[in-house]
Amino acid sequence: MQRRGSQYRTPEPGTRCNLAESRPRRHAAARFCVRMFIAAGLSSATVFNTAKPLSSMPPQARPAIQPHKTENSNAATHLESARKACESRDFSQCRAELELVLQADPQSADAYEMLGALELESGKSAEAKSDFERAAQYVPNSFAAHYNLGLLYLREHDLKRGLPELQRAAALDPHNPSAAYNLGLVLLETGKPQGAVAELRRVQVLGQDRPDVAFNLIRAELAAGHAGAAKLDAEKERKAFGEDPKWLGSVGQLFLEQGQVEDARTYLETAVQLQPRDLETRRALARADLVQQRADPVLELIPVPLTAEDHYLRAKALFLLHRRQGAQEEAEPALRDDPENVSILLLAAQIQQSLGKQDEALKLLASAARLQPNSPEIFYRTAVSYYFGLRYEEAQHYLEKALEQEPKCTRCLSLYANTLLIGGKNREAEDALRRAMALDPTNARYVYHLGAALLRDNRPQDAKPVFEKAIALKPDYGPPHYALGKLLEGEGQSQQAAKELELSVKYEPHLAEAYYQLGRVYSALGEAEKSRQAYRTFENLKENQGSEDQRLQMEITRELGQP
Repeated sequence: MQRRGSQYRTPEPGTRCNLAESRPRRHAAARFCVRMFIAAGLSSATVFNTAKPLSSMPPQARPAIQPHKTENSNAATHLESARKACESRDFSQCRAELELVLQADPQSADAYEMLGALELESGKSAEAKSDFERAAQYVPNSFAAHYNLGLLYLREHDLKRGLPELQRAAALDPHNPSAAYNLGLVLLETGKPQGAVAELRRVQVLGQDRPDVAFNLIRAELAAGHAGAAKLDAEKERKAFGEDPKWLGSVGQLFLEQGQVEDARTYLETAVQLQPRDLETRRALARADLVQQRADPVLELIPVPLTAEDHYLRAKALFLLHRRQGAQEEAEPALRDDPENVSILLLAAQIQQSLGKQDEALKLLASAARLQPNSPEIFYRTAVSYYFGLRYEEAQHYLEKALEQEPKCTRCLSLYANTLLIGGKNREAEDALRRAMALDPTNARYVYHLGAALLRDNRPQDAKPVFEKAIALKPDYGPPHYALGKLLEGEGQSQQAAKELELSVKYEPHLAEAYYQLGRVYSALGEAEKSRQAYRTFENLKENQGSEDQRLQMEITRELGQP
């Protein structure tokens, strides 16, 4: 399909493509990047390349030269001769004529602009910058001087000086699409996405309906927090570029990076269908699958791992499927090939934790901590290993460090509360759980654990409505039904207690204590046969069931073992 406007491409695997090295690279995701050619807004995989020779540049990519009125006839004559020499690529003659112009008119902005272009032809960026500065000095409203000067500053990664020059140029010529495009990109890279949106929309209004413009507009809208607008624009632009797998894959990765997983999937799946051998897009789709806990498609997308990331993605998928040994086998080559990748180290540690190898997990976490000393995720995972190892004070210490870095970490608060309960600090545990609930009010597990903490603090009447709330949030969650049934049985409400206890064993058939309570309740209701059957089931299960506190610990341990 023929594309409109300038061509674009995503970088090759391993290419670093951040503007002025200011944006950390995420995975190996393909991404559109910016090439700032003088007077042109072209997109490519390199950033601020040195200037290309004039003779090799297409007309729209050459330095902007803007004629200015001169009253010096001698200067005007030599200036016209210089232009003709430049057009015929006789650059030596062009330079000689420009020297004559400056002898006749030392403040000729035209001459300095053309000299700047010649210096770029010779690869002399510093001299070119000086020439454009002189042109801007003599003609402050020269679009060409400000625009070319701005791009030269950007090539030196001097965004502080380059941005105002581009802004001035865009204000002087609001109908120049290249100026608006490059200004939009710089605004985006300098953390001003709302301004970038305005400039990139202006580019489209000026008739530049190109795939790179559409991509960067969507990127700017997402960065500005306008997810709805980004989605609408992506859908609209898909009508023009929807047969281009590179464009689709890059837009999909934009949505994925912003957490818009469903939107990302829409574009990534189509990109993979159009170009099934594009490994970067397949990896991006695999990452989207993992976010949604879809493990099997990942193994289909990456049947043969070729890179450390491939092994990592497969290891994570196998871990989701509870195939821990297979996950470990994939994590090992990932670590070998990329030993300083924190994501791989964390996954490998989590696998070791699930296998009961806490010392190995702690070694991996220590390696990760050397790379990211203040990571709340590393602190949390370290606490989990200490918790599994029954070293509760050390677990508590690392959870406190995690919460210092990330006060709204609900899983940190939940595990922290449990370490406090183990230490008999019931009220402090209650406070931590209430903080977790305030942050995640629909999490039935946090609500249930709060009820359990209230029971440990001998406050059954406070616990009862809490268990009822947990049930309302997640009716198929067995433990709160059991806890509420036990409270009702203690109040003599045997009928209601039987109903809750029956639900508890329906959802958790191996909950031995619930059968014991059912035996008591059925006996109180005069249902002797049901009572005997419940006691028999209890006897069969009780050897694998500890005390109620131990059961609570087992449930928390099971939750921590989940990927």
